[in-house]
This record gives sequence, structure tokens and C-alpha cells, in this order.
Amino acid sequence: MVSNEGYRKLEEQMGKLGVLEKFKAGVKEQIELEDKMKKDNKERTAEEGGRSCGNQDCQGKGRQRCSDCNFVYYCGRKCQAKAWGEHKVECREIQKEFKTVMVKKVAALPPGHVYFDPRVNTATKVAFKVQVMKDDNILDNLHIHNNPSRVNDRISGFIPKMRQRAIYNKLKKGVEKKGFKGKSGFYMALVKENNPGEETMTLSINTERMLATPPWVVDSNYSRDTMATMAAAADLVV
Repeated sequence: MVSNEGYRKLEEQMGKLGVLEKFKAGVKEQIELEDKMKKDNKERTAEEGGRSCGNQDCQGKGRQRCSDCNFVYYCGRKCQAKAWGEHKVECREIQKEFKTVMVKKVAALPPGHVYFDPRVNTATKVAFKVQVMKDDNILDNLHIHNNPSRVNDRISGFIPKMRQRAIYNKLKKGVEKKGFKGKSGFYMALVKENNPGEETMTLSINTERMLATPPWVVDSNYSRDTMATMAAAADLVV
């Protein structure tokens, strides 16, 4: 944990580097961004019906997601079984919307590096929400990752255009048209195949249903600039 003196030194070094004001502005922007995302997420979730139980006869909250379509929630197994007759047609249609996507994993950091985490890109057979980002500095690749706070199944990589042009273009156009700032879109994804030591993994992504923007959205420009600023200053603090 950094002491108050450590923070003072960090701020002093950032001032010498001429990046302190930029950093503070970035922090302020990120706070405002997170507040806006929380508000937008709450409003959009309400518009979509919220996480209410999928059983029409139940007024409870949906806590367990249907493991087949990963979109409809139920308060428990009894309600899920009761509602299956009505849900099964929709469930099968949603499953058809998932498309296979090849993802290139980011290069693993070496042991001993300050950000080394052996669990990154080791997830198997799990479903989660992913952020697909368009970065104008990276040609013919979309960045993809899930919630950075996920400990045991965090992923990070790139969706290359090569050999999957149709899926790539669909995701890119969806992000540009409906995504946050025209740069980020959120989708439900499932890990289909991910073998240790291999440079790629295979995901199944529902490309038809863009999800509400969550509070953990990462603004690629802010993230890159801020990390570079912090790294430059922190290296000068003992």
C-alpha cells in the first residue's frame, strides 16, 4: 500500500514530467464516465425488463441465468422448470444467434513483472459479458476483454479480421452504430475452447444482442494515456 508520502512524491514527479494536470483531468473524466455508465446501465436494464424472474407468475428477482441461452434469468430451478414450456422456443432462437469467433490472446507477461497474473486467458467453459473495442491505432483487429475485476476467468485479446471477415465486420459496425462513443460494445460470450500454451482461443459470441454498458466499461484512450502516465511517474518514485 502506498503511503501519503509516496503519493506526494508520485504527484511531484508527475508535475516534473508535465503530465500531472493531464492525469488529474483523466481521473475526473473517468469518474464522470463511471457515474454516467451506472445511470445509463440502470435505465437500460429497466427498459429491458430488469433481472426479474422469467416465470411470468413470479414477482421475484432473477438470480440464476439460463445456462443454454445465457439471457433469461430465474429466481430458482422451480420457476425455470415451470417456465420452460414458454421459454424453449425463444431459448433455441437465441442460441442460434451465437457465432464462433477466434481470439488472439495478448502476450503473457513474464513472472516477476508487476502486472504478471498466471490466470489471465486460462478460462474454460464459462459465460460472461465482454467488451469489444475499436481502436483506430490497431488495424484490422478489435480488442476484446471481460470485466477486469474477474479474478479466475479474466480474458484479454484481439479479434482479427483475417479468416473471419463477416463476424469482424458485424461486430465493428455494431460498435460504431450502437456502442459507447462508437468505440465499445458489450456482448454475451461463452468460452468454447481454450488450451494452455496456445496463442488463440475460441469464443461463441451473440452478435445480435448488444448489452447494456456496465459500470466497468474501459475507455481505451483514457486507459492507455493514464497507464502510460502512471508508469512513467511511478518509475521515478522509490
